Amino acid sequence: DNVWGALKGILGFSRKDMLEKKAHDISNIVNEVIDMVRFRSTSKKVRVSVSAADDLPKVYCSHTQLMQAFLNIADNAIDAAANGGHLDIWIRESNLPQGGPAILISFVDDGVGMDRETLSRAFEPFFTTKKTGTGLGLAIVDRVADTHGGSVSAANCPEGGAAFTLRLPNKKQQLKAAA
Repeated sequence: DNVWGALKGILGFSRKDMLEKKAHDISNIVNEVIDMVRFRSTSKKVRVSVSAADDLPKVYCSHTQLMQAFLNIADNAIDAAANGGHLDIWIRESNLPQGGPAILISFVDDGVGMDRETLSRAFEPFFTTKKTGTGLGLAIVDRVADTHGGSVSAANCPEGGAAFTLRLPNKKQQLKAAA
């Protein structure tokens, strides 16, 4: 918690505009992130695709925090994807492990996947496998998911690559909980 206290200040998590939560269309936020990583994905010849279910409910969230979380995952996936590879993003409805409706956002790349240690420590602050990494990207994703009453998980895909999935309560669920 002391580490997170320091990181909050450094990263500006305490700024009001970052904590302000409103109803947002997750597909729009994902598309904004894709626009932000387009140069990197194009230069690496990584195809990025989004598949979103129809009529998804809005999510009560901080636009800024989710943009940061999605950007961190997308950047890692593009780094991990093979040249000429792909990053597929899936958005769909599901349920939270503790019950209640949720929106699932999955980022799936075709890289080599993660070894057992990396998989078990992926969300640990300051853990990195990159030469120039800080080890904060996925720790921030974990914190953002938790702040929104959701969760994030990582897994290797059977066909190769890795999948990172965020589970966020949908707007109706959060508004009922707040009432």
